[in-house]
Amino acid sequence: MVKYSDEEKICIISILRLIMQADMIIHPAEEQFLEDALTELEVTTTLLERYSALNFQTCCAIIQRMDEDHKTHAINLFKGMAKCDGFVDPREMSIIDGLQ
Repeated sequence: MVKYSDEEKICIISILRLIMQADMIIHPAEEQFLEDALTELEVTTTLLERYSALNFQTCCAIIQRMDEDHKTHAINLFKGMAKCDGFVDPREMSIIDGLQ
């Protein structure tokens, strides 16, 4: 498993939430995907609260600075979120494309 810094974890979760909300329909499969990602990344409520002020641009910059293994894993998580409800919305892909 890829290990991330706390800041990187929060950025990944933030982007996953944006993808989840991009089509304005939150599917149960997306909620489960997010829960699984929180568990996989070992993100706690305290950690979420500590980094709640990170904005989208900051998260993009942090993801761009990741090494290739970390970035590839994160992008795969983002793509997994986009397709987990059975339909990849163009608005979801535009978020992901902006990170690559």
